[in-house]
Amino acid sequence: MGTIGRSQGLETVIRATAAAREHGVRIETRIVGYGADVARLRALNTALGSPVRLLDRVQPNEVFGHYDWADTTVVALRDWEPFKWTVPSKLYELMATGKHITAIVDGEAAALVRESNSGDVVPPGDASAVADLWGRLSRDRALVASRDGGRAWIARNAEYDVIGEQYRVLLETEVERNRSS
Repeated sequence: MGTIGRSQGLETVIRATAAAREHGVRIETRIVGYGADVARLRALNTALGSPVRLLDRVQPNEVFGHYDWADTTVVALRDWEPFKWTVPSKLYELMATGKHITAIVDGEAAALVRESNSGDVVPPGDASAVADLWGRLSRDRALVASRDGGRAWIARNAEYDVIGEQYRVLLETEVERNRSS
């Protein structure tokens, strides 16, 4: 859901869906949005028998309908060293939904998913690991149960009031430190 660029490595999602289906997993996958990588992903999807529904961007009021439809949501970044220090803003949005997250990420983003118990982490680019995860999720529906850990983490760390208060304290501390110097 959102911008579809090369940074996300969404070819992994398409390959994982195709692999899961080959192993008998009943799965429906949607990629919703638009961006620089759409044409390449459409070509790959077609070459693999169209395992994924690629949908154009949607209006803001339609976003949560797609989240409600999903058993697991996906946040993905390709395997690139700088992405180990990157936490996609989409991850915070998905955590706030309470939905299970398939996190195809490494580094800080992976640690956040694990720490908050928001879902499962697989290595970037590893379509086989994603397909295996989705197979487990389809066999054990309890694994995709609501994830309140993500919501709780957001409430503690990313709510505007909390961030505002943390920023106020930081500024006051710096002002006092500079006055003392």
